[in-house]
Amino acid sequence: MTTMSASRWLLLLLTMSTITTDVVWGLQIPTTRLTGARRSPLFAATQDIPETLTSSKKAIEFANFDYNNHWYPVVWMQDLPLNKPTKVTIFDVDYVVARIKEDEVVAMVDRCPHKSAKLSEGRITESGFFQCAYHGWSFDGKDGACKEIPQVVKEDGEMGPVSSRACATAVPAMVQQKMLYLFPGGNLEKALL
Repeated sequence: MTTMSASRWLLLLLTMSTITTDVVWGLQIPTTRLTGARRSPLFAATQDIPETLTSSKKAIEFANFDYNNHWYPVVWMQDLPLNKPTKVTIFDVDYVVARIKEDEVVAMVDRCPHKSAKLSEGRITESGFFQCAYHGWSFDGKDGACKEIPQVVKEDGEMGPVSSRACATAVPAMVQQKMLYLFPGGNLEKALL
């Protein structure tokens, strides 16, 4: 008995089934493979397999696909309330999005860097920043910078120095055709390519 790869077995099962199309997963599959007077179906099904199925080039391209480097639609703008943090999820990662003005949206990873509280459970400040419900830290949704820590205020009312570890992760967001899109890769320059 000869050994067959998984792609050949799959192709064999597809050709022996009642599929009548010539395109399976975007690949051209000949439909006359099982016709032959003296050949067995197994032999006939493995003879004319397109080279694209047996090469590992497609598998390598698929394995190198980076899901984070693409724009994804997450919510209709009509369903996004004004000045209210809203949680959305892409590939099991939670993000918080908000419509600051009628035409301005911001997005961040839904995690406060202080105690990992959900920013979506907080609020939007008058300045348009995400504010964590746990300790009140505020973050700019455009760049993730920590703008206010209530426990670190100087006598003159200004905020003291803030470590870069106190910054949250902002995510590029845009509105197209009344739909909010996120770019989970996080790099605005890469998102605009």
